[in-house]
Amino acid sequence: MKLTVRIAGCFLVLFGLAGCVTPRIELVGGMVTTGGDLKFEEVPVSDVPLKDTVYVLTHLRWSPATQHAGRHEVQWLWYSGDRLVHAGNRQLNFRKTPFRLRSFLPAGGLGLGHYRVNVLIDGTIIDSQEFNIVP
Repeated sequence: MKLTVRIAGCFLVLFGLAGCVTPRIELVGGMVTTGGDLKFEEVPVSDVPLKDTVYVLTHLRWSPATQHAGRHEVQWLWYSGDRLVHAGNRQLNFRKTPFRLRSFLPAGGLGLGHYRVNVLIDGTIIDSQEFNIVP
């Protein structure tokens, strides 16, 4: 009898722990796009006009889809070469999959040149996008 109770207790602990595991967040895809004339379309671009807005989109998913993925610190680190030119961050609650992260900056605030944006979740790079700002 004691052995049966002990085995049943082990199964309860195992099932309880399985329910507490945070789903693994996976990158589906990412892109740089522009705001255009106040129209937001998800069309990847590599060159952004100086007068436009740079949007960085990161698409994520996790499974099982019925679980929340929890609350996470998201950072967008914008670089010109190896020099950090802008940093943004937010605490986000990853409630439903698929999930989309979005950050944007006016291209004119960055200036002409080649740029990279690293997207981090809890300090780990999940996506990196490169683009050029052109006249």
